[in-house]
Amino acid sequence: MALHKGGPSMLLTQHQSGDWGDVDVDDAAANQRALERGGRIVSVYRLLEPTVLARMTREERRRSPTVWVITEANRWRTTVMTPRCC
Repeated sequence: MALHKGGPSMLLTQHQSGDWGDVDVDDAAANQRALERGGRIVSVYRLLEPTVLARMTREERRRSPTVWVITEANRWRTTVMTPRCC
């Protein structure tokens, strides 16, 4: 988490504002539906500079340092997860 400027609070702010990070088009659409109809919202944040990420393939991005932020469908809990906690 130290690699991300602003740490967990910044990631939560991004997630809450609809900036879901490095999700694909299908996941972004699923998040939008979840907002409208209820459902789980998932954000994926890669802990690298945007200029570095822009040069990477999708597979390289998947192997990069990552944090997931997940809000449950009932909106009672949001969890920040790293690979170490999974």
